[in-house]
Amino acid sequence: MYDRVSALLMLILSSALSIVFLFTTAMVGIFTLFTFMFVGILVGFWYKSLLMFKKMKIKRKMDELTDKYGEVCHGLIMGISPELIADIYVYLPATNSVSLVKYEITHDFEKFEIGKHVKANFYNNDINVLNVFENHTIPDDVYMRIITHVNEVERLKKANLN
Repeated sequence: MYDRVSALLMLILSSALSIVFLFTTAMVGIFTLFTFMFVGILVGFWYKSLLMFKKMKIKRKMDELTDKYGEVCHGLIMGISPELIADIYVYLPATNSVSLVKYEITHDFEKFEIGKHVKANFYNNDINVLNVFENHTIPDDVYMRIITHVNEVERLKKANLN
């Protein structure tokens, strides 16, 4: 998960290691094996920090576009991986189709369970979940389209395995 807190913590750690490096370099000397190893570790931490910020910025931009241009849709949570990636099948009214979206759960972990319904904004294969419902809150025809699509996908998977 590349969220704001993780990226900030990584940046703080990189900064602290930079200060330690400058202090130890001044005390020990420039051309020791220790300083060369520490530079390698420090470069790795800064690289990871900047990478996390870049991914966080891309994710934030995508969420803003989804909020601005996305269409409201209903979906059904059909799977959750140990990495907290939810498989959500959403019905898209504009195209009259069902699509599988991988959604990274970053908050309200206890709300996301298999079989629960979601209301979300969908744009460019990205969703922003607006609400998670425990009871049957989506229209029956939408629910049946999603279930029919999921069953068809499962049937095709089994047919390809045999």
